[in-house]
Amino acid sequence: MDTVDFVMFTGSTRTGRAVAARAGERLMPCSLELGGKDALIVLPDADIERAVDVALHGALVNGGQMCTSVERCYVEAPVYDRFVTRLRERFEEVTQARPAGPGSTDVGALTFPRPRPRPLPRPAALAVPSRTGTPWQGSPTVRS
Repeated sequence: MDTVDFVMFTGSTRTGRAVAARAGERLMPCSLELGGKDALIVLPDADIERAVDVALHGALVNGGQMCTSVERCYVEAPVYDRFVTRLRERFEEVTQARPAGPGSTDVGALTFPRPRPRPLPRPAALAVPSRTGTPWQGSPTVRS
């Protein structure tokens, strides 16, 4: 880190703290993607259309091949069905093809041909019981 002007680190929170501390000593900018699996959380008072827009964009930006792409959605039970229904409708409208010009397709070429990723991410949503006390308390049910 002593010979570069910027650091982009993806990894554990523990190592990220060390990277951030060293970058701070040098007053060097850094970008850290730490832990987690890039979740989007949708609460009952969310604007569902906006949440769907964010989920769709977050999953598809750069063909979904970024370390910060939305990989999972945690959706509270009261809005789960509405969110998943609308997200499925929007995913069905997405086009993937070789671009014929700006704006001609939603998802263009993928970065790496092997191993071949699924052309479009299939977001899984997690129905979460209403929060009481500890966030996300209860036995969640995984649905797709």
